[in-house]
Amino acid sequence: MAAINQPGSSSIAGTPVRLPAIVVIGVKGKFPEQNSHQLCVSTPSWQVDVLRRSLCRTGHRAGVSLWLTFKLNGLMVEHALLNLQQCTLAELITAGADYLQQSGLVYGHGTDNPYDESAWLVLEACGLSPVEPLPDGEVIVNRGHLERVKRWLQRRAMQREPVAYITGRAWFAGLEFDTDTRALIPRSPIAELIQQQYAPWVAEPPATVLDLCCGGGCIAIASALAMPQAMIHGCDLSADALQLAAQNREKHGVARQVEFFSGDLFEALPEHHCYDLIVSNPPYVDRRDMRSLPAEYQHEPSMGLEAGADGLDIVRRILRDAASRLTDDGVLIVEVGNSQPAVEAQFPELDLVWIEFEMGGAGVFTITARQLKNTQY
Repeated sequence: MAAINQPGSSSIAGTPVRLPAIVVIGVKGKFPEQNSHQLCVSTPSWQVDVLRRSLCRTGHRAGVSLWLTFKLNGLMVEHALLNLQQCTLAELITAGADYLQQSGLVYGHGTDNPYDESAWLVLEACGLSPVEPLPDGEVIVNRGHLERVKRWLQRRAMQREPVAYITGRAWFAGLEFDTDTRALIPRSPIAELIQQQYAPWVAEPPATVLDLCCGGGCIAIASALAMPQAMIHGCDLSADALQLAAQNREKHGVARQVEFFSGDLFEALPEHHCYDLIVSNPPYVDRRDMRSLPAEYQHEPSMGLEAGADGLDIVRRILRDAASRLTDDGVLIVEVGNSQPAVEAQFPELDLVWIEFEMGGAGVFTITARQLKNTQY
C-alpha cells in the first residue's frame, strides 16, 4: 500500500485528501462545538430520515452532512457512509476509514490501520489498483462502484472478513495472487528475502528450492520469478490450498518451473531429492493463541495456522528431517512468527540465526545443512 498514507496530513499518490466538514448528530448536545443539528434521545427515526433528506436537498452531500455515527439511546444506529449518494474518491476513502475505525476491527492481513484498509478496499471496488498511483482523488465515484464499496465495507465491518478475501486478490513480493479461503492470505516477511534472491543467506542463487507448506503457492511462485534459473517444488497437505497454488501458477506462467506435491511434509516429495534451499512458512500458532484469535483470522483455514499445544509440532519435524533433504551447502529458512521464544527455548543447542528485515517483520530463522547434521537434539 505504498501509495496510501495515513489520514491527517494525508495524500494519495501526491494528491491532497480534502477532509470533509464534520457534522455530528449527537445525543442532547453531546458534541455542541460541532453540532449544526441536534437530536434528543426521543427523536423518532422518521424525523432522522426527514433531516437527512433535507440536508441533501440543501446541497450537502450525505457523507459530509452526516459524517460520523449518530446515537439514539446510546446505541450505534447508523453511519453516514451507508447513505452516501455522491462523493469523490478521496472522500469515500476517508469515510470508509472512519466507518472501519468505529467498527473495532483487527488488522494484519496486508495493512495495519483503517485508512490503508479503506483505501485498498475502495480502490479495488472502483476497479483501480491499490498498488498504483491514484490518478485523481477528486473524481466523482459512480453509483455502481459506490454501492459495491458500501457492500464490501459492511462485509469487512460486520463479518470481520479480511479485505483480501473480499476482493479475491493480494500482493506478495510485488506480485498479485488470487486469494480465497482455501489458503492463508500471504503476508510473510520472507517476501523481502525472495526479492534479494535469498542473499546473503545463500552464497549464490539456488538451483533447487523447496517451499514446504506452500499454501496458495506464493513463496514458490515468487521465488521462481525472482530466480528463473531455479527449479521449484512446493508441497502441502491441503488439497484445497494446492488447487489455489495451481491457479496462481497458471496466472504467472511458471508451470514449467514450479511443481506442486500433495502430502505430509517431506513424505510428499520425490524420494532422495535434495534442495539447495528449503524455505517454509508452516503452521506455528499454539493452542492457547488459537482459542483467542481475532475474528479476522478465523476466516482463514485453521489447518494453516494451528500446530499443537506449543505451536511447534510442524517445526520440530522440519528441523528433524530437513538435513536429509538439503544439499551439502544447503540452507533452511523457516518462519515461526511469535513462536520465536518457544523455538529458542526448545532448541538451545541449534545455532539458529534470526533474520532482521528492513521492511518489517520478525520470527524467521535460518540454519545451514552442515549445522543441522552436526547437531544432536
